[in-house]
Amino acid sequence: MEYKELLDVSNIIVATLSKSMTRMGLSGDFIVTQMAEEFGSADIRELVIHAAGDITSETVDGVLEEYATIMDELMAVQEFEVLEKTESQIKLKLKHCAFATVSTIIRDGDKTKIPPCPWIALLTSALNRQTESKAYIESSEWDEDTNTCLMTISL
Repeated sequence: MEYKELLDVSNIIVATLSKSMTRMGLSGDFIVTQMAEEFGSADIRELVIHAAGDITSETVDGVLEEYATIMDELMAVQEFEVLEKTESQIKLKLKHCAFATVSTIIRDGDKTKIPPCPWIALLTSALNRQTESKAYIESSEWDEDTNTCLMTISL
């Protein structure tokens, strides 16, 4: 299977699961929190390690660097940038995400709706596991025209 075909199938699966969970009344931020917990579980973590490596740094900066490498390895986003980082917050830009189609479907016109994003769940999981923070998505803003998501993570 070629990359484009695999991407299309992945988008179908993630969109279906995400819509099902939100239709059950679960919010995107709650779903991300639960996904982050699962990314920390041994079996799922092994899948991530096998696919793209592990995040082992014990500092926020180190986790962000290793996360950027994994995003590149997985071809998850074409551009990942830390816009601002403080002791209590990280502002991120993710551009040309592989799950942009899913994000558009889930947001259903609400550009500030927090989507159940597996990539941010992976990051918050690593931040929580490696730095002992209590990371969660504070806000999200989507620009469909530029295929850019701006996320704010509280630490």
